[in-house]
Amino acid sequence: MTPFDELQREHERLLEGTNAAELTAVTAYIDRARAQAARIGDPRERDQLRANLRYWASVVYDRSGTYPATTLLPAAVAKAIESPATPQSGGEAVSPMPRSIWPWVIGLGVVVLAMLVVYVSQFGLMRPAPGPTNSSTARPAPGADRWPLSATTDLYDKPGSEMTAQVLGRMQAGSEFYAVARTADGQWLKITTVDEISGWIKAADSGVKDEVLKQLPAAAVVIASTSTPTATPFPSATPVASAGDVATAIALPPTSTPWVPQPTPTRAGQKPVTPVPPPNALPLQVNYQVVTYGPSPFNAEAWVTEIRLTAVGGDNHYVFWVNGQRLDGDQYTVDGVACRAVSVTVGATSGGQAVRRDVTLKSPLTKCQ
Repeated sequence: MTPFDELQREHERLLEGTNAAELTAVTAYIDRARAQAARIGDPRERDQLRANLRYWASVVYDRSGTYPATTLLPAAVAKAIESPATPQSGGEAVSPMPRSIWPWVIGLGVVVLAMLVVYVSQFGLMRPAPGPTNSSTARPAPGADRWPLSATTDLYDKPGSEMTAQVLGRMQAGSEFYAVARTADGQWLKITTVDEISGWIKAADSGVKDEVLKQLPAAAVVIASTSTPTATPFPSATPVASAGDVATAIALPPTSTPWVPQPTPTRAGQKPVTPVPPPNALPLQVNYQVVTYGPSPFNAEAWVTEIRLTAVGGDNHYVFWVNGQRLDGDQYTVDGVACRAVSVTVGATSGGQAVRRDVTLKSPLTKCQ
């Protein structure tokens, strides 16, 4: 029976009595599995062993409040121990390492691992300086642990708290991923799936422990202004425009004198012609801010969101539109039901130009967050 088979049988025996399993038996299994990993070289067996250790480490954490170490000994030791006798060029076989040396090799590995743990606890991990992550594909470090997703969630191209964040797809609970980085507030986690697809998910849905999350590097997120239609998460703090709304508004320097089209001089009997905007007129862009939001006082399943449209460019005088209808002012009320998001098309007209974009607002109901 191989070392992996022995550890797997012990794992199954512990599972049969999970509720009654003694904490000492669980911790003993974790220590034994970490040490025996030096004799397990098959990548699939090592992945299964990591998954077993993460499960039992969570059991220890729930019962004692301490998350034990689960790092496996490197498999390179196993190759030196269990490599069979191979013939050399002269025809003589190389004898395998004597079994009497095995305890010394394993003991040396445990000592080195203990010294590494002490070093990390005293001086911390050396991390490279974080840089922009949105423009490149983040890859997990070699040997990084896989994490199973604890809840079904959306995968975004950037932190979902940003107004320009776009949904790349939906990940089902149990899907495995590598944790790469986090936002400074720890609310969003950058991951790479086993298929090497990178994106951002809610840290609360990831299943990654808080102490592990804090050890990840804080990524610097670069937010590029764009007029491309994007799905916009609903603000979760106060009933005013979120920080993401303000950050994405393109700040263009105001003109000293707004350009106002003037009729060209004409001869008697000719109709005046209104000129087109000059070549140096500012490009028109439309944006929005959330004014207030909340549930209906008469129907707990209904909700409303009041938005204010803003614009830059053109001639600094604007006419706003929503879903093809011209507004009398710059505010519009969006009505929704339950947890369903609502999409509207907003637009603006100014200085001979027109622009529109699609906006998706999520439900602000507490049960939908």
